[in-house]
Amino acid sequence: LREGSAITYFGLCAAQSPGSCSLIYTFIPTWNSLSPSRGPAEGGLQITVNGVGFQVGKYYQCSTLALGLQSRSQPVVATDSTSLSCQLPVWYSVASDSELTIDGLNMSTLVGNISFQIFSEGPNQFSYFQSWTTLNRTGGPSRGLRTVLAVSGFGFNFTSSTGYTLNFSTPDRFLTTKCSATSSSVLFCTGLTWQGSWALTNVQLLQDGYVVNTTRANHYIFNQGWD
Repeated sequence: LREGSAITYFGLCAAQSPGSCSLIYTFIPTWNSLSPSRGPAEGGLQITVNGVGFQVGKYYQCSTLALGLQSRSQPVVATDSTSLSCQLPVWYSVASDSELTIDGLNMSTLVGNISFQIFSEGPNQFSYFQSWTTLNRTGGPSRGLRTVLAVSGFGFNFTSSTGYTLNFSTPDRFLTTKCSATSSSVLFCTGLTWQGSWALTNVQLLQDGYVVNTTRANHYIFNQGWD
């Protein structure tokens, strides 16, 4: 018998002779943990789901559900009976806690045919955090009062008045400018007035004083001049 949870089928008893009826058990996979349990809304994170009874060679799919939205990974093939590895796709909304589900797919087709959901016997929460990737320009005038910087990223909170700021710094100077989110993927920042001459600055994005994650080194060059 395969490991997993047992489902008992009683319907077959009616077709058998009285007194000879036996219970029929079918064992299905279950999962009980995932690692890691949080990651960037940017997607691309490889997660491992641990459990019992996965069918080697069968297709499975990981999905996250939150805020009425669902994001599905590409189908993956189980290579052993106790774990699955899924690469999470981009989360196209505000970063939040989500419910992770695992589905077994019909092997005859991989497009939209979910045969059954794998039961969870442990925590099934996956938490997305926001991250930013690039600026729409790498430099501008030091008196850039009309300069508008667009910050691209994933999971920005555009539904709240929670404030974002973009910080520019050198070892001896510092500038903070306010930003606003118009969607989960774009922020706009204005009011760039750098006190000093030419400078290569390091850039940080913050929300309410907390640094927003980025996987890229971002710099901005202030040139002498006006816009």
